[in-house]
Amino acid sequence: MKMLITVLLTLGVLAGGCVTQEKAAADARAAYFAGQATAMNQLRLQQAAPEVRTVTVLGSVKNRTVPWTEELSLVRALVAAEYIGAAELFSITITRAGKVMNVSPRQLLAGSVDPALEPGDVVTLR
Repeated sequence: MKMLITVLLTLGVLAGGCVTQEKAAADARAAYFAGQATAMNQLRLQQAAPEVRTVTVLGSVKNRTVPWTEELSLVRALVAAEYIGAAELFSITITRAGKVMNVSPRQLLAGSVDPALEPGDVVTLR
C-alpha cells in the first residue's frame, strides 16, 4: 500500500500537479475498493448463471439433450433421452473432444460395457 502511495505521489508530481500525501492515499484506497467491487460483481454473475453441462444424444430419441451428472453413463443417458427406435441399434459412438469411441450395442445390452460420459459428449445412435 505504501508503495502504491509513493507511485501515485510520484505520478502526481510528474504530471505537474501538487498532490498531498493524504489525497494520494485516499485516491489509492478508492481505486483499491473499486477494483474489489468489480471483482465481487463478476464473481456473483458467474455464480448466478452456472454453466449448463449436458450430453447430446443423436438418433431416435425424444430428448436430444441430457443434463450431465457425475453418475451419468451411456445406459443412463439413453434412458434419460428416451430411446424410441423401433429397429435394432447397429452402432453407437461417443464423440469427445473430436475423438470418436465405438461402443458395441450387443455388449451394452449384455451389461458388459457402460462407459461413463463427460459434459459435452455427443452420443450417436444408428
